[in-house]
This record gives sequence, C-alpha cells and structure tokens, in this order.
Amino acid sequence: MGPQYTSGKDRITLSTGPVWRWYGQQPYSVGLSGTANWQHPTGKRSQMSLEGSAAHVTNKRNSLQTADTFTVSASLDRAFSARFVSEV
Repeated sequence: MGPQYTSGKDRITLSTGPVWRWYGQQPYSVGLSGTANWQHPTGKRSQMSLEGSAAHVTNKRNSLQTADTFTVSASLDRAFSARFVSEV
C-alpha cells in the first residue's frame, strides 16, 4: 500500500508492505518490501516506466537464506491500436 502522486504528466507510485510465508502452519519467513514506480508519457500512444524495489527477508528456518534483494526495471509501452499494445 502506498500513495500515488501526479506531477504534470508524470505519475509516481510508492508502495511498501510486509511479507509472511508459512509452511506446515509454522512461520517460514518474514520480510518488508518497498517499491517506487515512475511513469512518463512519451507520445500520444506510448509511455515509459521505471521501477525500483528493495526487500529484506528473514528466513526463520535457515539463517543462511536471510537476505536483502534489490531490483530495477525499465519498460516502454506503445499502443498500435485500441486492442494491440507492445511492451519492450
């Protein structure tokens, strides 16, 4: 859950939340993650998007699997018609 902001034509979305995994009715791992997304129109039918996220997961059964993860992605969407869209 998180807020969404609009600045001119840009849209910025922030989100954060907990992660719980259970196995055999016992807690397996817990974590916290956060994501930021920025969308910007590049024309009448296209937009680009950048997203970054970070998470910390604590494994309750195997401490060697406790870790931080980070991801970054970029995409470009283009609508060729009302029903046909391509994403790179």
